[in-house]
Amino acid sequence: MSPAMLKQLVDHNINSVLIEGGGTTLALALAAGCVDAWIAHVAPVLIGGAEAPTPLDGLGAATLADAIRLTGARVTPLGQDVEIAAPVAGDVYGLD
Repeated sequence: MSPAMLKQLVDHNINSVLIEGGGTTLALALAAGCVDAWIAHVAPVLIGGAEAPTPLDGLGAATLADAIRLTGARVTPLGQDVEIAAPVAGDVYGLD
């Protein structure tokens, strides 16, 4: 999502966009700087394997110190699953 597209949305009073996708989609959105919050639904299911998809593709952080640290996470049980929601950049409406 480009800055120009975000500006068009704001110009039309659209201030919130859900980007739903896999690791590649999330990596591209983070690189574009348009992610305010990260929300994940996690199920207690272990799949694994060398070819298993990951929540965040791309190059990743070169070191642990370079990783994006999420603080202020909210964890909500959803039956056997869990929702984890955390702001990525500053305060996010609905997560505070």
